[in-house]
Amino acid sequence: ILESISGEEVASTLRAIHPGLKSIYVVEETVGEYRTMVLRHLWGEKKEYAEAREYGLIFRVPLGRAYYNPRLAEEHHRIAEVTRDGEVVLDMFCGVGGFSIHIASLRDAFVVANDKNPEAYKHVVINIKLNSRRLKGVIYPLNHDALNLPNIVEGEVFDRIIANNPTRSLDFTPVYRHLLRRGGVLHLYVLSSDIATTYDIIQEKLSDFSIEGHRLVLEHSPRTGVFRVDLVKR
Repeated sequence: ILESISGEEVASTLRAIHPGLKSIYVVEETVGEYRTMVLRHLWGEKKEYAEAREYGLIFRVPLGRAYYNPRLAEEHHRIAEVTRDGEVVLDMFCGVGGFSIHIASLRDAFVVANDKNPEAYKHVVINIKLNSRRLKGVIYPLNHDALNLPNIVEGEVFDRIIANNPTRSLDFTPVYRHLLRRGGVLHLYVLSSDIATTYDIIQEKLSDFSIEGHRLVLEHSPRTGVFRVDLVKR
């Protein structure tokens, strides 16, 4: 975005459009196993935290230290809408709690919100408290490597699993098998430039699941996107 114009020009334009801005950062890339964003400060106060709002919900976000993508607000709400009261849900890579808090705000569900990143876990706890008056369901936060969850949770107990880790979601297929009940739904997020080929890979790795469909969630580049593939365990 900033290849042809300077950061100063970007900051000046944004300040003219949004005069109430206090800080401006640009996201340069997402890195590491915790999927943290590398941010470059362009203008204003340097901050450790930001506050985001989605559908009236509040999220405290530690800048550059835990995963959060404001472009997923619609997707968070969309998954919450398809979840039913009484479901037991696993948000395997929850970041600061986007999917989990949306679900619990709309449904009387039990949601396990897991993230390996201690900073993400800390902020899930904070964000549960910030939204406590809006929650109909219960959120139980965990701070574990997702691969270790079968050693912590016994049996096929989940009605729905959200696997929002697009570059690595297919590395956790044994976990989905172990924890999702028959007839349960897996929302598998994948980064793909060819969804037909990705279907073939998914069907090979999850042959005991049936693919119900897919949706383009985010455009990642002109030729690749983040897709949600919905599967049901047979």
